[in-house]
Amino acid sequence: METTQNTTQSDQLHVQTLPQELSYPAPNSSEIGHLWTSYQAETVSVCMLKQYVHEASDPEIRSLLQRTLDISSQRVQTMKNLFETIHHPIPMAFGEKDVTINAKALFNDSFKLAYTRLMHKLVLINNCQAFSISSRLDFRDYFKECIDTSQEIIQKATNVLIARGALIHSPYIEIPQNIEIVHNKNYAGTLFGDTRALNAIELSHIISLLETKMLIRLQTIAFSQIVRSDIIRNHFLKIIHIADKHIHKLESILDAEKLPKPTTIYYNVTDSVESPFSDRLMLAHSTATTAFVIAGYGLAIPNSPKLDLLSAYHNFAGELLNLAKDGSKLMIEKNWLERIPEAVNRDELLH
Repeated sequence: METTQNTTQSDQLHVQTLPQELSYPAPNSSEIGHLWTSYQAETVSVCMLKQYVHEASDPEIRSLLQRTLDISSQRVQTMKNLFETIHHPIPMAFGEKDVTINAKALFNDSFKLAYTRLMHKLVLINNCQAFSISSRLDFRDYFKECIDTSQEIIQKATNVLIARGALIHSPYIEIPQNIEIVHNKNYAGTLFGDTRALNAIELSHIISLLETKMLIRLQTIAFSQIVRSDIIRNHFLKIIHIADKHIHKLESILDAEKLPKPTTIYYNVTDSVESPFSDRLMLAHSTATTAFVIAGYGLAIPNSPKLDLLSAYHNFAGELLNLAKDGSKLMIEKNWLERIPEAVNRDELLH
């Protein structure tokens, strides 16, 4: 009995309460950077979700999109409070001037929910990093709340998409009967052909990348229909062309393994040419999602031992880096690119 009590007591983690001056030190660069990035992303989300909610006809999906909009709106307000607390100017970001709610529907409801789920998967990764790197208690509380609510949206959206048969998921593989050890020193294969089948982790990254690229491609197709600037439209068409090439390559890898490919047959872009969004918002969002895909390749590379996969991912990431650079250049040319907070330039101070 005594042993059980001691074990129970030792299992209870004692969390020390920090004094005020240690709980709220001056914000560091990582905290400011993540807060600034989160503010940009959530203000875009509010604009897009307002249109999504307006378009939605399915009651269950509309309710979930409204819940997501409420979460993003609350995040924006919390971040404004945090900026004011640390005496940081509120970023310009995006707002009412960047969305017109009365435009015709651009997507069917399943796409809107799948894309919203994807965005929360992507921001969840960033918020986990932000939480783990933050020191201030109020910043940690904010990012923890973001993690919790993104998990909620992903859970609920996944259930709804499963119920409608519209969820993109990985192919099924046979569960091994025994544990096996790798003895072949050529396990990674060669650039000229591989005999080993794809493993579960490699498949996970391929499907995740395909889902991301397929959904972003459809979003970009819609943007190309409604954007006002011909120069930005050409940029969107380039994004679509590169996405098609990457998707074809990833699908060919699955074909070689006789594995089923994910499909977007449940997702639809309408023929609307009415723009609910500003060109500035669409260009900024497409540039940000390009960066997210690059990060996806970055996650896949150390988890994909096959050399043919590594080669493809490196090439894809290089193409997208140039694409993101082009998007940033367009933002600068249009005088739309808001400057990220920076360290003091000591060299300039000395001249």
